[in-house]
Amino acid sequence: METNEYKLGSSGLAKYLGCKETRDGDAHIYCLPPEYNDYYTNDRSGGYLLDTHPSPGLVASYARFMVKEAVTYSYRVVPMGVWVCSVERGNIIVIEPGKKARRLRRGIHILVHRRQTVKLIIGADEPIWWTSVLVCDEFIATHVQSNFIDGPFQLAGALEWQSQHYNTPDLVVAFEQLKYALRGEARISHLYYEGKMLEILAIILRNVQYQKNFSTEGISNRFAAWQEGRNIVLVKDVLDQSFHHPPSIDQLAIIGKMGVTKLRKCFKAYLGVSIGGYVHQEKMKQAARLMSHCMTIQEIAAAVGYESPGKFAVAFKKTYGVTPREFKKSLF
Repeated sequence: METNEYKLGSSGLAKYLGCKETRDGDAHIYCLPPEYNDYYTNDRSGGYLLDTHPSPGLVASYARFMVKEAVTYSYRVVPMGVWVCSVERGNIIVIEPGKKARRLRRGIHILVHRRQTVKLIIGADEPIWWTSVLVCDEFIATHVQSNFIDGPFQLAGALEWQSQHYNTPDLVVAFEQLKYALRGEARISHLYYEGKMLEILAIILRNVQYQKNFSTEGISNRFAAWQEGRNIVLVKDVLDQSFHHPPSIDQLAIIGKMGVTKLRKCFKAYLGVSIGGYVHQEKMKQAARLMSHCMTIQEIAAAVGYESPGKFAVAFKKTYGVTPREFKKSLF
């Protein structure tokens, strides 16, 4: 089954899953059949997908569901589009033409659609939670192109974006705010969604520019040859899975197949942040996501590897500018 997600948003996937559509203001709500148990509430509502189309060329979506059997769904985006997706949970695999299959683990992901068919494989018996925006040329032409000093922005530039440009705590916060807007207030102003998309894009492009400045100073990537870069990815993957209790630097050096000093230099050259800084970012990103759960601040601190809630609060405020309690209150 192939669809044009630019026009249809999540409705193609929703139809494939057997969802029933309802409307609430500008929101399109697609409810799964009741036999699908909703993992989040443990009731028989089946979960749902939700879309809003605030502006031509822009779709904002929230998904929370679970399937009983693995689903393979093929889709297309016409014209060119960029899907920016914040995954909180789920077994989601993407297969793009000419590329290896990749799993969208917890974090923020970018898919650049160039009118090709993309396969989305959704694993069974695991909750799927994501918040995403799909932005296409029409939105860029109206809202973005004339606002750049260095010349007009083109979506093709997203092909050069790397994980360190968009997997950052401030972008996690932007998506958490977007999630609550989608979940809690279907009649929110279109201006909010347009502004949130511009904020997301501005954060990414700021980080791209920072990386360029970093490179012109002769620091970035001079230590990381191709093979070393692959080893750094292995180290990053280990940290992604164990950021709350990361391995020692000596253990990471063994995984990266290099000495400790070289590992530190290569890691920063490849990702633009120190190992300690990366671990801190991952802790703060997960902490921001957990703020929406029925957990105390002490429980959230422990979940991301802090024995002391006080130290966690200090680190959180240094990252986000507010205390954990203030952040949690702002979401509801």
